[in-house]
Amino acid sequence: MLAPVRPLSFRRARKQRDRIARRLMPGHPNPTSAAPCTDVTGLILAGGRGARLGGADKGLLPLTGQALVQHVFERLAPQVGTVLLSANRNHARYRALGFAPLDDGPYPYAGPLAGLRTGLLACETPWLLAVERFEATLETFTPQACR
Repeated sequence: MLAPVRPLSFRRARKQRDRIARRLMPGHPNPTSAAPCTDVTGLILAGGRGARLGGADKGLLPLTGQALVQHVFERLAPQVGTVLLSANRNHARYRALGFAPLDDGPYPYAGPLAGLRTGLLACETPWLLAVERFEATLETFTPQACR
């Protein structure tokens, strides 16, 4: 008989991820401890067709009176020098929120890798931190560098 599987809490999942990373990448440099905020560019990946939401743009969906992408921006901006946004539609609406959206270039609707490619091409810093537009609960990733 199989033992019941306990669902992973966010904290347990993070600890498990960190254990695996330490085991698989011993001695790997930790960019967050060495890179000050100005050396990091944040990239919000806000592309996609929204097929599971009836075509709605997830980044523009409201959460407590603001678009999801604005919540992500508020969490990410204090941690990085510059914030970029990759979106493959609704550019006018993102501009109205104060963003200058990047498009997928020659690979429209090719998934997050197309947005990541665009972000890497636009990035002018040594580090790029990519997050999705629905990570409104984004944690601080550079606790020492941004104080």
